[in-house]
Amino acid sequence: MGHLIKVKASEIIPSQDFVKESTIGYILKCIVRHEEDKLPPTPIVRKKPDGSRYIAIDGHNLIIIYDLLERDCEVYLAEAPNDRLIELPKSSPDAIARRNEDLAQKYDKVIEDAIQLKNKGISSFKELRKRFPYLSSLDSAKKHYNLK
Repeated sequence: MGHLIKVKASEIIPSQDFVKESTIGYILKCIVRHEEDKLPPTPIVRKKPDGSRYIAIDGHNLIIIYDLLERDCEVYLAEAPNDRLIELPKSSPDAIARRNEDLAQKYDKVIEDAIQLKNKGISSFKELRKRFPYLSSLDSAKKHYNLK
């Protein structure tokens, strides 16, 4: 059964090469304004088969900001494709049902996705951030989103 853990964002590998600019802006605004209770749901990860790091299944937008800020990240560690989220902070029952479907579909697929990204030179969120110049530093992100 999966469970919540805290890890360094640098220990998580992305499984997609994109983020949503509007969501990134929203997350950053919440953090700058100290409104963490409004952040998106807890990211979902799984361990790499060798157990060395974690692979993001869901929550890339939040993880990339935690990586930018060099913060630890609370994540749901799924241990099997049939793990089910019962309750997570900031999640509604409908959202949990949708995330359970995504979790089951993506659990195994993210391993291959992470390998494909590694072949493109992306094996960390820091490397993923390089694709988005506005995420090169906290100052550049704040400037991009007109945040003080």
